[in-house]
Amino acid sequence: MNEDYLFPFPTFRPKQDELLKEIYDTLSENGQILVSAPTGVGKTISGLGPSLSFALKNNLKIIYLTSRKTQVNQVLRTIELINKKFNLNLKATGFTGKSDMCVHKKKPNSGIQDFCNKKVSSENCEFYLNYKETNGTIPKELSETFAFNMEDYISNCESCGYCPHKMSYNKLRFSNVVIGDYNYFFQKKIKDIIFEMGTFEENKTILIVDEAHNLPDRVRSYFSKSLSTQMIDNAIKEVNDYIQIFTKEEEKNRINNYLRNIKNFLFANSKESLKDQIKDSHEELVQKTLFSDLFKNFKYQTVVNEIKIKGSLIEGEVNDDEFESSLMKVGDFLDFWINPIIGDSFIRYAKYKHILTEKGEDDFIGSINVKNLDPSKFIKEAVENVFGVVMLSATLEPIEKYQYDLGLSKAKVKILPSPFKDENVKYIFYSGESFSSKISQRNDDGLNKMNNRILDIVNKLEKNTIVFFPSYDYLNLIYKRFYSEINHNKFKIHLESSEMSKKEKEEVVNAFENNKDKVQILFGVSKGNFYEGLDLPGKKLEVVILAGFPYPPTDLVNESLEKYYFKQGISNAKEYTYIFPAIATSIQAGGRCIRDDEDRGLIFLLDGRFYQNKKYLPPHWKFEYSPSLEDLKKWFEEYQLK
Repeated sequence: MNEDYLFPFPTFRPKQDELLKEIYDTLSENGQILVSAPTGVGKTISGLGPSLSFALKNNLKIIYLTSRKTQVNQVLRTIELINKKFNLNLKATGFTGKSDMCVHKKKPNSGIQDFCNKKVSSENCEFYLNYKETNGTIPKELSETFAFNMEDYISNCESCGYCPHKMSYNKLRFSNVVIGDYNYFFQKKIKDIIFEMGTFEENKTILIVDEAHNLPDRVRSYFSKSLSTQMIDNAIKEVNDYIQIFTKEEEKNRINNYLRNIKNFLFANSKESLKDQIKDSHEELVQKTLFSDLFKNFKYQTVVNEIKIKGSLIEGEVNDDEFESSLMKVGDFLDFWINPIIGDSFIRYAKYKHILTEKGEDDFIGSINVKNLDPSKFIKEAVENVFGVVMLSATLEPIEKYQYDLGLSKAKVKILPSPFKDENVKYIFYSGESFSSKISQRNDDGLNKMNNRILDIVNKLEKNTIVFFPSYDYLNLIYKRFYSEINHNKFKIHLESSEMSKKEKEEVVNAFENNKDKVQILFGVSKGNFYEGLDLPGKKLEVVILAGFPYPPTDLVNESLEKYYFKQGISNAKEYTYIFPAIATSIQAGGRCIRDDEDRGLIFLLDGRFYQNKKYLPPHWKFEYSPSLEDLKKWFEEYQLK
């Protein structure tokens, strides 16, 4: 059976053999399957093994999509294990972000696309120029670098003088498997490059989507567009940087006038909308006719066409398939604004914000947005021609919501139980105390209650701990109190920020993995940098505290989404919009605590809304109510004596 499904390990985890067979049988029927499998089931090999086995027998290729860079290496390592176990020569190409794959020593921490564009267009990137000379081949010195580790592959490319990101395109046509972000399939421009360079055919491709609960929001973003004051500034700068594309001065002036009119409009409306507001930001729905007055002396489509033509000429100057002109982005937005596909499943809205400049002066910025509310149609259309679809996640429950959002109402469904013993993990709820991250509870009394309970847990248990908060604002309110009261000689405190660099994240993980001198405590955010994809087994992480229910914001978009769900006949539209996403986030965050069969850990649920919505939590999340911390400490000690 192991050979039938290319399973390289000696034993199966509970129900894993059933899952392998179910996936293989689904592919045999040209089918689609949704798999909800808790942490520890072994989703990577369960999806990849039977898919590879079937693909090899039927001359198919595989695209494996993941939202996590760390998962790219995990898939590559799994393929390497399969090769060694079954004496195969499977080849794979992995893609991570351009910033990760760029080998320039002085690359910026942000804005990698602009950095790359300038290097390429000025013919000032030796790695790109060397790649161009390969003409789609793999040079001899790299022919053995179908490396099953992205770091090794990137290092090899750097040593040989080639751009790792571009060289990966050359590898595509030799590969059985391509691993990358969701946009490598669900964004048409990138997908077309992958399929052309890899000589892929849709009806001969198996699509595997990991962490599929993230896919709806990502596809929503792909079919949404925004036009901001910053984008306008970038486009104006681009017009002046590429002045050679204009045959007449009046052409340049006319396009600059279009752009300045839009920017002035955004500024004026920001200022007007916020002048009587207490808040520093404001959102409002707007009509399709919004731009009519801006171009009143010109036909709308004439303006759009002229902007896009000049944007296209700028892209031609750069001569890189991946380069996107800022001017073209403006044109694409204006074109999309009147696109017939924008119906009830989209909203048009403006967002205005008041800021202070570096000099302390008032300024106003704004954006006009088209937001997709329903990704199901686009996902369904994107996957309908592939040979088979396998979507996996630890958090696809309630399954009916994800069947709807993913547009896979007819797909097979496989829901697996947790493979871990119930006695290895405890889910703690303090039923007699009112903890909550609600806005109404963010007074001194509410904040002190939450802080004191977190302090109590950390001080009594003395275990490596992650505390997840629903927002950075709430995190910072608690952190100020916590930091001033904790014993810094015993505990090392790490603080997540929205601007953390890759190096800073790695330093946090390294501290949990290797620092033995102090107990490690991380204050993080649900849906932040550490809530999924973080593997810290054993004593590296033994306690997770969910300090608040990660309720999505009740903003204009979510209010519109709830109304949309209701119009589609979904009676529990509020749960679809707010409760189910909060539950999915909590499951992912809580899952950081138990990573293998030998782990023992505690998950504290510090918000009454967990109890109120317990029917939506996984069945293996069995609450213990208000146990003493002394008893929990003994529970750890007894386990360590075994």
